[in-house]
Amino acid sequence: AFLAGYKQLLMLGTASDSTEYGESLDELDPLGEQLATVSQRVKTLLARFTRPFVRDTELPRRDSNLQHWLHSCQLLSEHLLRQVSVRQCQDINSIHQLVLWLHQRFLAMLAPTATASGQGRAQTHLLGVVGSITFVDFAPAPSQQLLNRACYDALMSMDALRVTLLNMPDYVQMAIQLLCHACSVELLTQAEGGKERTLRLRYSEDFCRDRHIKGKWLRLWHLVQTLAQSPPTAGVGAPDIVYNDQSHQILFEFTRIPSREAMQSLFVDILALLQSLKNIDLCFNGFHLDGSQTVWSMSAIQKRLANPAFAQANAHAFAHAYWLVGQWYLGSLITPWTRSKELAHLQVTARILVRASDERINQLLSAQSDSHRRTVLWHFLLSNPTKACCWVRKWTTWLNDEATAMRLVSQNGHILKYLAPQLRNKRALVWAAIKSHPEALAHAPLHCINDVDIATRALRTSGNRADVFKYIGPELINDPVIFRQLATLAVTCNYHCAKYFAVTLKQDQPFLKELFLLAYKVADLSCDDDWMVNKGVLQDHQLYRQMVIDFLKRSLSAATLKSFPDFYDDREVVEASINSEPFNLKYASVRLREDRALIKRALVKDGAALYFASATLRDDSELVFIAVKSNGEALEYASERLRGNPDIVTAALQSEGSALEFASESIRSDPHFVRLAVSHQKPTASIRLYLPPSFCGDKPLMMIALERNYTNFRYISDALRDDDELVSMVLKYHGDQLEYVSARLRDNRAVVRLAVVNSGGALRYASTTLQADQEVVLLALRNNGMALEYAHPGLQTREEIVAVAVQQNGLALQFAPDSLRSKTHLVTLALHNNGEALRFAAPCLWEDPDIIAAAVASIGPVAVENIRLDIAPVIENTGGQVVIPECVVI
Repeated sequence: AFLAGYKQLLMLGTASDSTEYGESLDELDPLGEQLATVSQRVKTLLARFTRPFVRDTELPRRDSNLQHWLHSCQLLSEHLLRQVSVRQCQDINSIHQLVLWLHQRFLAMLAPTATASGQGRAQTHLLGVVGSITFVDFAPAPSQQLLNRACYDALMSMDALRVTLLNMPDYVQMAIQLLCHACSVELLTQAEGGKERTLRLRYSEDFCRDRHIKGKWLRLWHLVQTLAQSPPTAGVGAPDIVYNDQSHQILFEFTRIPSREAMQSLFVDILALLQSLKNIDLCFNGFHLDGSQTVWSMSAIQKRLANPAFAQANAHAFAHAYWLVGQWYLGSLITPWTRSKELAHLQVTARILVRASDERINQLLSAQSDSHRRTVLWHFLLSNPTKACCWVRKWTTWLNDEATAMRLVSQNGHILKYLAPQLRNKRALVWAAIKSHPEALAHAPLHCINDVDIATRALRTSGNRADVFKYIGPELINDPVIFRQLATLAVTCNYHCAKYFAVTLKQDQPFLKELFLLAYKVADLSCDDDWMVNKGVLQDHQLYRQMVIDFLKRSLSAATLKSFPDFYDDREVVEASINSEPFNLKYASVRLREDRALIKRALVKDGAALYFASATLRDDSELVFIAVKSNGEALEYASERLRGNPDIVTAALQSEGSALEFASESIRSDPHFVRLAVSHQKPTASIRLYLPPSFCGDKPLMMIALERNYTNFRYISDALRDDDELVSMVLKYHGDQLEYVSARLRDNRAVVRLAVVNSGGALRYASTTLQADQEVVLLALRNNGMALEYAHPGLQTREEIVAVAVQQNGLALQFAPDSLRSKTHLVTLALHNNGEALRFAAPCLWEDPDIIAAAVASIGPVAVENIRLDIAPVIENTGGQVVIPECVVI
């Protein structure tokens, strides 16, 4: 059914000239063949476990075995769900994979089909710095759309690699590619099963590589723990959660949402939460929730959050997540979903302590209550024991208490180093420490590093740490039998260890060779360690050559072949390297760079490899056509003759519009090719690089350019930057571009209103007349309170104006006059939004208990004390008059 639907979708776009449709239609026959193969396989499996019936009306025969039947059912289920990551059509081995493949192709073709068929409108825009967002719009009028302006603003402010949004009157589907994680969001006005208004979030991680794999699981655990509670949107209940262990995906479903406005608000809150998760796996990877959980899976997450026995551990770990993000400066976990002020306080506190001097840390901790100080010290010690241990010893006895020490080392094995000597000698504590961080073996006593069980445990949990072996005790190292066992285990668990043995085992070449072969066998598919192919250790040219070929086949590095100069002229070796990474062609011999078949293979994978082909082949029209079709910018490396070939240039521009920069002069000035280039420009490219200035005044052309990348606005002609229609189109979603609008329009009230509603900071570029317009200024401040800086001085003295600014951003208080910074209610408004505004309050309010309480409630007692320590010397040196620092803390 899915395949038939995909065929019908493609038929809608067959009238288009795009080569995408032809390529997609060519896929249909092999996909049909794969479907037939899979269907036959399923029938075979079904025949294996279908329970035999004597007749249709009778029960199964008595000799049928129910347990065998159930086992066969499970085998079929596992087969259908195995390997959900589909790379090529030929890799499809199950119905499940086929559906995933077709879904990917369906989404890829949806936008061009919508445009080609005339049934919808597709637009691609720049998103952040390197991302792009594609809108496929089937909603005929704004009033019929599910998403409001706040939803679009939240979308456009996301830091994502790619977003695709399908918009219909009663349904919205959005796919978001973040870093190593992705999700889809669906909004339905009437979901099946009587669920009414529903929002679905499907979230998944990429676990195909080992790097940061635990951090990814913990990011997933954090997301589930956050979403499992009721959302911040009023009237919406907690979601139903469905875990899929095979596809590494979780479904969150919010049903029976009371109103469209509530669904829109929930959508915005979901985006804020996803944005906060972008790279927190980097700091989570070394964090252990406790010593009992070592194998992560969807079911493990489900059990942790459903089992009351884990409630306290989950709560402590959830709080520590905020601390870690603050310490590592990885954005912020503070979103509308953050229920507790204490969590926000921990994030701010971590950010302060990580860069504070020892003297400042002592002052900050001394000023805290005992209970709060202990909370801070606990998180400080878990995240940075080296810096925190002296303060922990000063105010607690944790490092001398065995029960507390056990909790600490179970979460951070490095703390073993700082325990009291009598505790560090206890085997149980050493065992717990190396279970969380095997390199803690370096701090274990002699009797523990000579304990074969402890050494074995450390090696089994070593992960990416290849240096654990050197901490093993001399008794074990000097025992030949035990040494060989441990060395073999080390390489089995961590193939990097073979590099360590290459230095220490020079006298035992046979065993070293055995270890290298083992390391090569267990290495992950993405490894790029050329040391693993060691000619001196192997002493067998044929084996060495075969290992080089195998290694190059799985290496993804563009410089891997460089490490094997013996094979620069070996065609089979070079072919293996360019199959995995075509840029390895750079290291091929001159003879092989003239090998047409080899060059063709490289160009199919990445046309930019044309750069390394011989001059003769760069003048080969067939090869250059293949290159530019794969990568339009490969046109730069084509011969001068072919850069003027209309067919080749057309293919290049359809791949990448900015390739026009490398076309011949006659083609660059041809309106047909210019329009083709602009229409196919990637969202992250700029017309400045390839478009002749004479075309920057063509309004229809520039409208296309601006739809692709709004930052092109600064490069269009002066006349168009004075065009009301075009300027309004840009400012509606990118108000900051007011900077490049003509002086006439920057004095146009309607135009400036449009800009500041989207970007309050655009008030900076408005005319002085409009900077004094109260309505315009208020619109700007509701979007960005910091725009108060650009308001007319007469408005900055107005109490109601400042109140709007500080409610949106408390730090805007710094732009208010002294008379207003002494107003208790205004300062309190600012502090409720951001306690850092305390820096800008008048001196007379510094000892006001209500003011201090408001600041503490916002950012926590440590942050407030930090501000007091910063400002106190300034007050003393100015005779009680506060001088606002030039560097504003944001």
